[in-house]
Amino acid sequence: MKNLGIKHKILVSITLPMILFTSGFLVYFFNANYKNLLEQKKLSTKNYIHLAHTLVEAYYKGFEEGSLTEEEAKKRAIHGIHNMRYGEGLKDYYWINDLDEVIIEHPKKSLLGKKLSNFQDKAGEKIFVEFNKIVKNNPEGGFKFYKWPSKDDAEVIVDKLSYVKMFKEWQWVIGTGIYIDDVKIEAIAITYKLGIVLGLSMFAILLLTNFVINFIVTTPLINMVTGLKQQHDNLKDITTTILNSSEELSSSSEQQSSGLHQTVAAITEIRSMVKRTVNETSHTLDLSNQSESYANEGKSVLTEFQQAFNEIRSTFNELSTTLEKNNQDVKQILELISEVKDKTKIINDIVFQTKLLSFNASVEAARAGEHGKGFAIVAQEVGNLASLSGTSSDEIERILSENIKRVEDIVHLAESKVQVHINNSSTNIENGFKISEESMMAFEKIINLVKEVHGSINEVTMATQEQSEGVENISAAMHEFEQVNNNTNKISQSMASVAQQLKNESNHLNGQIIALDQQVYGKKHKEAA
Repeated sequence: MKNLGIKHKILVSITLPMILFTSGFLVYFFNANYKNLLEQKKLSTKNYIHLAHTLVEAYYKGFEEGSLTEEEAKKRAIHGIHNMRYGEGLKDYYWINDLDEVIIEHPKKSLLGKKLSNFQDKAGEKIFVEFNKIVKNNPEGGFKFYKWPSKDDAEVIVDKLSYVKMFKEWQWVIGTGIYIDDVKIEAIAITYKLGIVLGLSMFAILLLTNFVINFIVTTPLINMVTGLKQQHDNLKDITTTILNSSEELSSSSEQQSSGLHQTVAAITEIRSMVKRTVNETSHTLDLSNQSESYANEGKSVLTEFQQAFNEIRSTFNELSTTLEKNNQDVKQILELISEVKDKTKIINDIVFQTKLLSFNASVEAARAGEHGKGFAIVAQEVGNLASLSGTSSDEIERILSENIKRVEDIVHLAESKVQVHINNSSTNIENGFKISEESMMAFEKIINLVKEVHGSINEVTMATQEQSEGVENISAAMHEFEQVNNNTNKISQSMASVAQQLKNESNHLNGQIIALDQQVYGKKHKEAA
């Protein structure tokens, strides 16, 4: 509440009682309406039972008059009760059971003919036994509360109120019921509609109240606060301008005074420095001549350095050519090893042919019998030698293949590394040669600059003598300006004192405006600056 403006405080003071009154009234209205609707539903339920009882009684009279047999009269009565529905969506129904709790009529066919003496609702109460107790004590019937599955969802258990009445002639108990939730929903709907009407009425009252407050209270106060703010802002701007001007003037005077003292001291130093500059100029001229000589010597050294780089580049090219020739020699060796490998294949072919001839010789020796035994032994030894030669040849071929692979890998690796080094070295040599050329150009520029410096030093010597005369004139003018600055400093200090008093009065007025602004707008409103 403290943070709200005066208009909002008035509106809150009116709104809160209205909300509390409306909420209490709606709660009271709901409870009263719920009780009234429940009584109406009970009366309607009772009337529905009397209607069903009248239907059964009509068929019973037909039996008494002889137009119907008792069995036919009961069937027609049960059929009539079965077809009687009422309520929203015709979902409300009747049931019939006898005094032994056996179901005679019910919408659920699974219950027909069943004895429900032990049937309990979700609260653990034997409701059909209780129904029979009611009609036995009062044949005209009575009401009973119990728990029963919802008519819309059998999984949901809700409160239900049933009315039962006995038809004495056939010992039937006729009953029907209402769902308490339906009564509550209807009461809530009526209360909701009333709440909307009350809410709209309250909103209209608040709008009218807001208009009246704006017209009578807020607008005059806002105009007053706005006028005070404008006057304060104007006063604040004037005060700030005067205070800033006086501060700037005082600061400038102080700075000027300090600057004048420093200037006089600086001019004295300048006089001595000018004399020293004249003396140093001749020495600088000698150094300039010496620098030109050193620059020429540096140019000669760079020329020799560039020649050395040309020799290095030439040597590097010869080295690159030699490495390429070595790679070619290694490739030739690799080709020779490959030729040896090919010859080894020829040896393997000869070994194969020798084995084949040895085998044929063994066959012929075996045919010759005893005369061929010696020849068979020789043929066997030849075959063994051929096998040994073949094994050695295979081993040689395997070794050659492995070495060829290794040599090829070494050649490729060496070529790649050598190529990388050649490329890097070539790049570095070219960069070095380029740098030496740039250095040569830089030395040419240095020599030209040294010559220009030499000419500038001569001009500086002449200008320094003219400066010495000008400094003497400036020193005399500075003393006169220092006296004027002291008078200005006294005036600015007096003006700053008056501006500070005016600023204090402005701040006090601003505090009063802020207090009034908070009363009108609330504390969260942006305060006057």
